[in-house]
Amino acid sequence: MGKNKTAKSNSNKSNSVDVIEDNPFKTIGKNNLICAIILFLSGLVIYWNSVHFEYVLDDTLVITKNNYVQEGFAGIGKIFSTESFQGYFGEQKNLLQGARYRPLSIVSFAIEQGLWGSNPFRAHLTNIIMYGLCCVFIYLVFLKLLNTTEKANPWLSLAFVTALLFTLHPVHVEAVANVKGRDEIMAVILSFASLYFSLKSLGKNKILWTLLLATSYFLALLAKENSMTFLLIIPLSLYFFKGVKWKDQFIVFGSLLLVTILYLLMRIQIIGYLFGAREITDIMNNPFYGLGMGEKYATIFYTLLEYLRLGFYPKTLTHDYYPYHVPIMQWSDIQPIASVIIYLVLGVLGIWGMGKKAIWSYAILFFLISFSIVSNIFVGVGTFMNERFLFMPSIGICLGLAYLLVKKGIQNKNKYVNYLAMILLASFILGFGYRSITRVPVWENGMTLNSAAIQVSKNSARANSFMSTALFKQGQASTDRNEKLQAYQQGMIYANKAIEIMPHYKNANLMKAGMHAELHKLDRDLTKLLAGFKEVMIRRPDISYLTQYLEYINGRSADSTTLLEFYYDSAYENLHKKYGNHQWAEHYLKMAYGIDPKNPKINFALASVYKALNNPRSAQLHQSNYEQSLGQQQSEQ
Repeated sequence: MGKNKTAKSNSNKSNSVDVIEDNPFKTIGKNNLICAIILFLSGLVIYWNSVHFEYVLDDTLVITKNNYVQEGFAGIGKIFSTESFQGYFGEQKNLLQGARYRPLSIVSFAIEQGLWGSNPFRAHLTNIIMYGLCCVFIYLVFLKLLNTTEKANPWLSLAFVTALLFTLHPVHVEAVANVKGRDEIMAVILSFASLYFSLKSLGKNKILWTLLLATSYFLALLAKENSMTFLLIIPLSLYFFKGVKWKDQFIVFGSLLLVTILYLLMRIQIIGYLFGAREITDIMNNPFYGLGMGEKYATIFYTLLEYLRLGFYPKTLTHDYYPYHVPIMQWSDIQPIASVIIYLVLGVLGIWGMGKKAIWSYAILFFLISFSIVSNIFVGVGTFMNERFLFMPSIGICLGLAYLLVKKGIQNKNKYVNYLAMILLASFILGFGYRSITRVPVWENGMTLNSAAIQVSKNSARANSFMSTALFKQGQASTDRNEKLQAYQQGMIYANKAIEIMPHYKNANLMKAGMHAELHKLDRDLTKLLAGFKEVMIRRPDISYLTQYLEYINGRSADSTTLLEFYYDSAYENLHKKYGNHQWAEHYLKMAYGIDPKNPKINFALASVYKALNNPRSAQLHQSNYEQSLGQQQSEQ
């Protein structure tokens, strides 16, 4: 009787949900605590050099030139109530599909501004500390999720190996070494906090932990939209590892769904729409613009294959995947077809393994679900791909890799398989760590970043244009004439390359014009300046710098004949006659008219342009001026 009672009690325990203790540090054990410290210190060591780095790239948008951030504490309300880039542009520009609403990290920048002003050292230090805590938190959650005990070897536990691979992974350098990448770190920390609180909600004080679950998940959404994938990942985690009853699953999923709906309603209220009906036509914010459906999705699946390469073999890295570093693909190419097959196999394996509640199945599904929102398949992310988009999905990759190497390799009874797995694990750890350490210095400043990118992204218009920008700034900062000359000449090469790739790319044409202007200040060669300006004007007459510098030249140059011939040729012969751009032809011809109102060629050109613009009054005025000027010239002769 006593034995049966004991057996029944043990049976009930085995079928019950594994409840997590209130204090996670109370039960993890001494060795596991050492593992957590190792993870934190590893992140600290890898990224410590970045505390001396400058602000780069999108740090301008969200920190240095974001008016709301620069207001410090006073700008927090505006950050929460507006689209994320409004603080930079001064208005909502809607440059990306669905716009962007990620106020949490931007608020943290405003708080830092309020506490100690613009200080890249402390901003980078905050990123490093948060990353270390993120790695530790992933470890602690997986420690409980996978039921790792102190009796097991903590150094070869799935939780530790997964977290260690994540900590060392080179694709995370962009998210950590670039201050703006804090949104990625915060999203993972808060998403895993949601997962942890969902586990806590299965035990005592359900209401309290459910409220904390909802709160942390809402904050995760405010950090970055990809946290929304935890709407599925959390219930999936409970299903795989905790055998949760349907009632408890319903409470958890219902809480997440309710928060998601409230977040989306708030987002729509602030931004004005969810996805937006207007197609983004700027190729730098929508690289698929102008492509057919076949080309678009062939290129997308090519990038999906590249993401897998980065996940397992991140040797070649760059921050620039803009047009056309990623080539436009066709379905006749092998890479998109191979990608479709691989992802179909992964999807089938992930679903098939659900019945067995296999860890490898969970790893696959974690990757696919968290990756879906940044894959470009469902929502356009504004670029072909980006390494920081793997920050959250790489957790699934690291878990899958750890499972294969530890469970199927090191713990295998075959000693040869065991040795091979240990060698492979050591290779991944050393390889990831070394590549991260060598990658971090690239993010020191704009010059180091662009110099590294141009070595990899040689066919990216953006990389070439940004390199020309870095050289332009270097030339302006130098006081040595020869150094200036060298910087501008090199910068011109990169600007021309960017224009070759994308002839109408505004920033590249702006840099070409700027470079010509700076060279003119050094050599005073007006003919060479105007020849360069003509090339830019024909492609992008809307670049305001052209007007500004030409106004400067108009008021100072004694060679009015050369200037007038330049305006006539560029504006009349090309913009007006050849390209039909009558409005900008008028703009530049009026600048010529300001130099010499009686010049017959300029008046003739303006009369022709105004006829094309259907402005007969102005056309008649300049026609009369032309005839009078022509008659005066003939009488003088």
